[in-house]
Amino acid sequence: MKKSIIAVIVLVVCVVVVAAAAMILFDGGNKGGHTIGSNSDAVDLIYDLDNGEYERVNEAMNDEMRSRFSAEETEAVWKEQTEGLGAFESVEMMEATEEEDGTRIDLYCAFEFGGKKVSIIVDETGHISDLLFEDYEQDLFDTIPEGLKEVGVKVNAGGKWELDGKITMGAGGQSDTAVIIVHGSGPSGMDGTVGSTRIYRDISWGLAQYGIDVLRYDKRTYVYGFLSADNIEKLTVKEETMDDAIAAAEMMKLRGYERVFLLGHSMGGMLAPAIVEESNGLFDGFISLAGSPRTLPEIQADQNLAAATPQNSALVNLFVAMELAKLEQIDSWTESELLSKTIFGLPAYYVKDMISRDAGKIASSLDVPMLFLQGSADFQVYAEKDFKKWQEILDGKEKVGFKLYNGLNHFFMVSQGDDAGTTDEYKLKGHVSRNVFRDIAEFISG
Repeated sequence: MKKSIIAVIVLVVCVVVVAAAAMILFDGGNKGGHTIGSNSDAVDLIYDLDNGEYERVNEAMNDEMRSRFSAEETEAVWKEQTEGLGAFESVEMMEATEEEDGTRIDLYCAFEFGGKKVSIIVDETGHISDLLFEDYEQDLFDTIPEGLKEVGVKVNAGGKWELDGKITMGAGGQSDTAVIIVHGSGPSGMDGTVGSTRIYRDISWGLAQYGIDVLRYDKRTYVYGFLSADNIEKLTVKEETMDDAIAAAEMMKLRGYERVFLLGHSMGGMLAPAIVEESNGLFDGFISLAGSPRTLPEIQADQNLAAATPQNSALVNLFVAMELAKLEQIDSWTESELLSKTIFGLPAYYVKDMISRDAGKIASSLDVPMLFLQGSADFQVYAEKDFKKWQEILDGKEKVGFKLYNGLNHFFMVSQGDDAGTTDEYKLKGHVSRNVFRDIAEFISG
């Protein structure tokens, strides 16, 4: 039993210097064919260019722009701009901003031997009026931005559960406001590395550029594994996550931070209300990224059903029904039964403790600012269910904000490629959208 506990938990729900650039500018007018109605459409346009679908790209241009550039000329421009860069790999970062002449969508495209930023200006009719191309350094997002530094710290310093951490801050020194990142499910290092992504490092560097210091640290189960609790069979989210988040807040207050916010991702976002409630005023508010007010088994049920194929759907439906039936019985189980049974592969003891912490009910009772962020293309936590339920539960409550990001996945990166909607998409080079940093910074400065 001991060897299974940590292993199954990992399966649950689980930032700019631009080089000298070549620039192409297309001027536009009224309207053309199909439109760029979303950020996802803009990403698709990059894939159309890479796949040689130049007619389709031209159909998205407005009339004036199409009158000046044929599909053949669009092809010539794309090939000129990407010459020598090698194979296209991914849109590694996306940022959208509103400008006087329309919406600007900056797409940082990673190639085998370099980077090319493609800026798409979309007019009020949803058609492309401008396209701009700029080179950027291949390691732009993997090098700490100029003007920032990182200081090594220890959470639970000198104690049984000592954890390595880093505080990212401006080179000039500590600010008065800090954010503490709380991990999602499963063992995780301080950078939050999954495939080619590093969500927590991205967030740390991104927010620090707004003058907000950020603490990230190794998760207890990442460092101590099966020794993460005095009695591993009775491991709960308290030992796994909550105690260390509160200890981190105590440390930051002792270091002189006047305002401390919790930023929880995935399961960390689900637990954010409970952590704030139990911290006795240490946190001045929280941000939930892809968190949920639903129970973990509810989310797991949806994940299993969504992953079913025509060949195994009957079996998956039966499995889900059986696991949810167990959930209905959990309150009647003895401690011995809770320690011996599982629900969706997780120890029932762990599940019962977690569902006792009603995230929606606790959030409703808190009097702190809250911000809930969600990617529309998240296939692990759902915009139409989890994000929507937050909105329903907290409808009318003051100091609460919601942001839904079109085309971003569970890690708030561009969802793209043949493997979009599966964990294989995390193998692509990707970084958290700058829009996320801007919205969090505005919330904190609020």
